[in-house]
Amino acid sequence: MIDWREHLVRNPEICSGELCAAGARVPVTVILDSLAEGAGRDGILRDYPTLRSVHVDAALVYAAELVHASTGGLEASIVGTGFGAEAALAPCPPFANFPDFVQYGHRDSHEYE
Repeated sequence: MIDWREHLVRNPEICSGELCAAGARVPVTVILDSLAEGAGRDGILRDYPTLRSVHVDAALVYAAELVHASTGGLEASIVGTGFGAEAALAPCPPFANFPDFVQYGHRDSHEYE
């Protein structure tokens, strides 16, 4: 895994101090938002020509580290909320809306086929 610190920088004089792709002046939030909206790596690189592929990788590694470091954060409410962006922020216990076979590792009925 790459070290995101080698490819992402924070400078108060660039992008209002937001964490950005080094040498590209593209905030990490823009990269992650683009991925979340369904853009692929090639599309992001085409839309932001100053970015390199390693910047996208670094943004993902950074995001993964944030999730691992958080306790009781957003990921707890996303797991098991079901499907759809509107459900992602709803507080919900894990697995509450998943079919039985997801919760227990087997299919109890053919309802979900």
